[in-house]
Amino acid sequence: MARGKNPEAHFIRARARGAQKDTGIVNDKPVLKGLEDGTKRNHRRQLALWDQFVEDNLKLNLTVSVHSLKWMKDFIRHVALGMDGQRGYDDPDSDTDEDEDGWIPPCVESVRNYWNNFTGAWLRAYEDNPISEHIQRSVTQFIYGPLKDELKMPERKRARRYANRNHLYHFARQLWKVDWYEYSSPGTRVLDWALTLAIVYSSARIGEYIESSARRGSGRGLRYKDIMVIVFLNEDDRPELAMQLTKDAKNMTNTPHRRPQHAFAEGRYPRPLYQNPLLPYLAIFLRRRAFRDYKTLQELFAVTPTQEHRAFQIHWEEDLLDAPVFLNQSTKGAKRIETASAFGSRHRECGIRAGFLVPPTIHDWRAEGLFLTDKHYSPDARMGQAGQDDRETFHSSYQPRNAGVDGQATFLGDERRDVVNDAFRELTLPRNPNLWHSLPAAKQYEIENRQDWLDLEEKMAAVKLEPDMDTEQQREEETKLRKQKARLMKRELRKWQKKQPYQPGDPQGYHREIFNRCSFMMPARQRLAEDMFEVADLRSPAGLRVIQDMTELCEKEREVDFRPGLEPNRCCRRSNDNTATDDFQEQKPNLQEMCPETYDWSHIYKCFQETQQQDRGFAELCFLCSDWIFDTESWELHCQDHVNDLESFPVFLDPLVFNGVLAMPGFCYDCLVDPRLPASKRMYQFKSKPKWQTHIQRHIDALGEQPVKCEFRTQQCSVPFNSTLELQFHLQDAHGIHSLKKLRTRKRKNNQTDRRSFSHLKKTQLTRQSKADIKSETGKEQTALLEYTFVNASIESVEIATAFKFASKSSSRTPSLAISTASSSCGRRSSGSQTPLSSICDDIRSGLDSASYKELYVNDDDFVPIESLEGGSVHQSDDASSWQQQDTMDMEESMYALASTAHMHYQLGRQCCSPMDPPLAIENFTFIDLTGDDDVDHWTHVHSDYQELVPSSVPDVVDACHRVTLRERSVSVLHASNNPARQQVNDAAIVPSERKSHDILAPSLLITSR
Repeated sequence: MARGKNPEAHFIRARARGAQKDTGIVNDKPVLKGLEDGTKRNHRRQLALWDQFVEDNLKLNLTVSVHSLKWMKDFIRHVALGMDGQRGYDDPDSDTDEDEDGWIPPCVESVRNYWNNFTGAWLRAYEDNPISEHIQRSVTQFIYGPLKDELKMPERKRARRYANRNHLYHFARQLWKVDWYEYSSPGTRVLDWALTLAIVYSSARIGEYIESSARRGSGRGLRYKDIMVIVFLNEDDRPELAMQLTKDAKNMTNTPHRRPQHAFAEGRYPRPLYQNPLLPYLAIFLRRRAFRDYKTLQELFAVTPTQEHRAFQIHWEEDLLDAPVFLNQSTKGAKRIETASAFGSRHRECGIRAGFLVPPTIHDWRAEGLFLTDKHYSPDARMGQAGQDDRETFHSSYQPRNAGVDGQATFLGDERRDVVNDAFRELTLPRNPNLWHSLPAAKQYEIENRQDWLDLEEKMAAVKLEPDMDTEQQREEETKLRKQKARLMKRELRKWQKKQPYQPGDPQGYHREIFNRCSFMMPARQRLAEDMFEVADLRSPAGLRVIQDMTELCEKEREVDFRPGLEPNRCCRRSNDNTATDDFQEQKPNLQEMCPETYDWSHIYKCFQETQQQDRGFAELCFLCSDWIFDTESWELHCQDHVNDLESFPVFLDPLVFNGVLAMPGFCYDCLVDPRLPASKRMYQFKSKPKWQTHIQRHIDALGEQPVKCEFRTQQCSVPFNSTLELQFHLQDAHGIHSLKKLRTRKRKNNQTDRRSFSHLKKTQLTRQSKADIKSETGKEQTALLEYTFVNASIESVEIATAFKFASKSSSRTPSLAISTASSSCGRRSSGSQTPLSSICDDIRSGLDSASYKELYVNDDDFVPIESLEGGSVHQSDDASSWQQQDTMDMEESMYALASTAHMHYQLGRQCCSPMDPPLAIENFTFIDLTGDDDVDHWTHVHSDYQELVPSSVPDVVDACHRVTLRERSVSVLHASNNPARQQVNDAAIVPSERKSHDILAPSLLITSR
């Protein structure tokens, strides 16, 4: 007690300051330690399990009690049997990490944790009725003894693994040099790498810099006030940047003054730049303009401390002090801190893409870091680095069984070597450099023809035909079945990955070539792929480029701004020298101006090509070189140069779309090596995947079953194949050419003539009706290969006739136009497999002058192909609607458009149209479904004679600015992005008369191909 103060005076002062005031905190209740939110959730979960256990026994007229050792043992036994263990890759006898053949018991420590959580929760919830210590100890020993033996529970979840600097290199290489994954925000790469380096270099837990799962909703993690940035003079008297991070360590919530701090510096000597921890942080800081006194990197690097003040602090902006450094990447525009679960998931997926069958976890980095710290520093320093209070924690949980001692050299008196033990420790996390991320074609074919897979397919087909299911129930059931199929395929993929052989020199798999094929569209990432692995210091030109490119990634909304050769200013509206005066071109909207945030490569390609063709007669883009060629002779020579150098030609020939932009078109493996074809046809660029697949399929169909050979350039191509099926497997694995799946179709009744009110045209009722009709049929299925051969019709005089002119099987271009001017009889069918024409066309001819001119904005991808006609039947893919046609459709007040003139049918994709409101009166109206989703997309008044309608169709190729003349009137299809055009589709879907004197229905999708 201080001098001059006696006990009486002390309590007098206490009473004067309110000591006798009853505030309610002084009582007989025991005070327990505060809990984290995650612990509280665990406690609630355990009490809920107990309540359910009590309820289940009450139904059996049994009374349970926490004071009965027998009931407590029975309770924890029920809990253990209800838990699912994980066997996974740590068990060499396991082929899967999922329970295929039986139950997988949990780890004994997991059961003990459940018991500890239950006793802790009970103590807090029922403090007047505690569980005796005798029962707690007995049940704990029961878990480690009889229960463990009975259930054969493993003693630990997994062996300790160690991630060293070689693993860090593979992570960096995957993330910056070869990664094909598309993050929702390009800056996610920068933030994830900054967080990874902080965790690795400070041996941190995952929840010490971002929001831990145990602190869910707390917002705790690294904030700007927890970072100090300084410039100091190093050993060579050169200025050097450094920063110090303060961890929000575990078990230090109430002792923030004890939280560990870790310093990172730019480095005294040059090292590979991916190892420099300051690079991503400087990019983040500059992107957010976080420094109070310095806004640019040049200003920051100009700071030089003096000899008197060898260290100089860089201050933050005041409004950023409480802001989190790592923002949530799952929600665009969010200002919340990143969560451990989200980052952990991305970290794991990156590790798998890097070739680790079992990717390093955050604790694997921590284990290696603490081992090296213990090796070079004192135990106290190691405990400070780890944020631990107990010396034994390291020895029991982190120290490797191979202690790193070179006993051989020690005994023989040789120089001690660390490399041997380091190599064994590294292989606790083995890597396959060419780990496949999809099953080989032969294995996939085997699975898809296996009974369990076919059973799931049958169930999905049955769900689609179930008339008693509403749309929501159907969607839920289909989602459930799709997930089962995905789990089955994933399980088989993991089995294959575990057994996948690897030899140095094996060809790269498909996924590992994606970035190489599309990196030219991402200049910043392309530079980072080289600069990040250059040995340099932070202030070198390479270091400055890395900071600049990382900052650019943090600022970008998408990874691909535009494709070289298809710059936004090539759109005719953006071109300053565009002098075209065509009426149609003047009316055409510019999509880049309407939606500047949306880059539409296809619109720019077609727009620029048409503009240049008008001026120069020819224009084509070489997607390999990103150069435009403006005359046919030069184009032929350019293609010849490519086909003469197939050694440098891409190995994978599929159309590659990255970030919504076509990076590489598709090529034909057979045409490329066919010397009989012109070079332009050998190197024909398929920009549409369905057309490319169909072209490939024609080559395969023509082969028959004799032994075949792929003539392309890879080593695997030189091996002859015993069958066409083996060739297809090779094409998929070696060239990215997936087989065109056959389409299953089901017949539909053609005598559906019941009159229905417009209310019965609602989606769910229409769906039920169509399903009931289909289900009542015999159920026979017809399959046909998707054909893209079609008939072009001339409608210059609106006398519709058809003729066929098929292209050769090796040609990738569309069939040439063959026009006949035979007299029109739209109900008469020509010979061959073609569409029956509607008799309505004769009546339309007299009223076309009253048809209004409107434009229909769609995209090539919005057309859904429907199967070709065989014997008068429309065979349709599963993706389109459920209607079928045989001979003619006798449908009053039908919901389908008319005027089919093509051998190949199309529908608009579902995303293009929104349902229309019905007219006030429904009599003599036709209701049209353009998208195949059983919603009414348009309606129009029809003369009562117009009873027989057939589906509308669109030919194979729709040009960017294609027009068809209908008696001095035009119906146009304009290539445009979907978003600005959707609302216009409803207005343009059908082009009715604007004059009330004519009640006609004019076809809006009647188009010819040039």
